[in-house]
Amino acid sequence: MKTLFITNVGSHMWSMQTPQSDLDLMLVYQESARDILEGKTIHKTKPDRSFEREGVIIDQKEQEIGHLVNKLIDGNVNAIWTVCTPLVIEDHPYRKELCEITKQNLSKASYASIKGMAISQFKDHIKRADVMPEGKALNSAWRTCVFGQMLLLSKKIEFKPAPSNDVVTVEDVEWILKGLDYTYENSSLPEQPNEKPFRDFLFKVRIDELTQRE
Repeated sequence: MKTLFITNVGSHMWSMQTPQSDLDLMLVYQESARDILEGKTIHKTKPDRSFEREGVIIDQKEQEIGHLVNKLIDGNVNAIWTVCTPLVIEDHPYRKELCEITKQNLSKASYASIKGMAISQFKDHIKRADVMPEGKALNSAWRTCVFGQMLLLSKKIEFKPAPSNDVVTVEDVEWILKGLDYTYENSSLPEQPNEKPFRDFLFKVRIDELTQRE
């Protein structure tokens, strides 16, 4: 397993961190192309890790580059955040290239993932009210919807923070969720991304790794 890049995909990505915020990291690694061609089992993901570094709690998820590419083709919002976040801990040319491919192939396929994320965050204001800071769940749902609207209508990837905790209400989130539906219905983006650039990218990654091993 070779680590390719690590990005920050948590509250810091939205400029909404507090001194108590954890670091939410995504590590993307590369399995052996030879193992893949030989039919050996590879790990698409690794178990989540939680550890402390210099007094900061770090929650880290890990996934293989091929799995990430498939998620991007599906329009998965977590995958988009992984490659397009402005906060990069360890970088690699592959991330930069994949980010550009993603930006050039945005589609309405991301709507389901974005709305599902926003609804889950919205529900957390009740389900996790006893463990989450007041207002955090509503803010998270709001910023996710704004992200979705920008992607669907403006064809841009931007990480805008939500208003302060005393501004976003339940009614606000219910309203912006309806707005997200509107932007989906009126988006001029294609229903699905162009799969070919992603597949070409992954093919190059595998060939490069095989060549370097020889």
